[in-house]
Order: sequence, then structure tokens, then C-alpha cells
Amino acid sequence: MTGYVEPLIRFPDPGTLDGVKSRLKPIMKLTNVTFRYDASDRDVLKSVNVRMSLSSRVALIGPNGAGKTTLLKLLVGDLEKGTSGEVWKHHNLRVAYIAQHSMHHLEENLSKSPITYIQDRFFQGRDRELSKMVTMALTEEEEAMSVPLQVVCLAAFDAVLVRLLNALAPYTWQGLRGSLCAALNRNKDGRVAAILAAQYAAADIVFLQ
Repeated sequence: MTGYVEPLIRFPDPGTLDGVKSRLKPIMKLTNVTFRYDASDRDVLKSVNVRMSLSSRVALIGPNGAGKTTLLKLLVGDLEKGTSGEVWKHHNLRVAYIAQHSMHHLEENLSKSPITYIQDRFFQGRDRELSKMVTMALTEEEEAMSVPLQVVCLAAFDAVLVRLLNALAPYTWQGLRGSLCAALNRNKDGRVAAILAAQYAAADIVFLQ
């Protein structure tokens, strides 16, 4: 008996990858990679080669301790590159990773409301979960540059927005802006107090600007 079998997992179509025209072109590679943890005298991975494209569908199978999780972490950027060899990803590639033991992330945020979770995770415009990856860590020089760059980006966005509004609704947008500001500022003290109580209750001193 043959027939359609409903798949257990459906992955959404991520769309096209900028700069990649063929689904067979490599977008992620490990070339002759050997990896060993600092506290170990044994190579977890040895001379591993991986080549993946947009059409790849891969399952890692092996006993505990074979290096499956280590290989995945190298691919997604959770670990530095191997002791030897090359780890390469296309510069426009977007990577999602659900770890085997992902409950630690859920447990850290069980008591947060959706709004508080978003505010905390994307504080100052940076994804804190993404920044935990070793390969995404900023250097001191990049940290020093990040704040001025954020200010410049916000100023540019404001300038473009004002120009756009002046072109589309030159006589009405100021009133709309006033209404939005009034709505945002309504009960602002209460909302700020709720955020402080949820996020900074253990702080001895809180500075508000």
C-alpha cells in the first residue's frame, strides 16, 4: 500500500540566499578540521571534511561521545575553529540552532513576559543569544565603535523618516506624532516601574536616563 505520508517536521522555506544562484553551490564547509578540547588529550574530531549546500539534508548519527555536538557547534559558531583546518560559512548565511539540551535557555526565561523577554534579549539592538557564540564575540575595539555606530544609524533613520513623512503627509504627520508620543507616555512611570521590578530587583543602584 502506497500513499502520502505526513512529514513529522516541516521546515519553513528561508527564501533565497543573497549571492548564491545555485542550490548546489557550497554555503558551509569544514576542510580537514581536527578539534580537541583544552582539558583533553584526545582529538574529538580528526581530519573532518564537510561540504553543505542549500539542497543538503543531513542527519548526524553516532554513539555518545563520537563528536556530533562538537561538529554542530563548530558549524554554527558556538566553538572556535578547530585545532587545525578551516571552518567557512557564506557571509550572508543565516544559521538557526536548537541545542540538544536547550531547556537551559527556556528555564532562564520562564518567568518573563513576552515583552520583557524581547526587551532583555535584544537590549541595545543586539541579540544576546547570538552574541554568546564564541565566533560572534566583539573585540574591545569593536565594542568601543558599537555605540557611536548605533547613534549614527539612529540619526540616519530619523532623518530618512522625517523626509519621507514630509513628502507623504506634510500637514498631518506632526499631529500623528504628537498622538503617538502621548500614547507612549501614558502610564509611563508605571510601566517603567514594572520593568525595573522584573529585571533589576537585585540591583543596589539603578540609573535612569
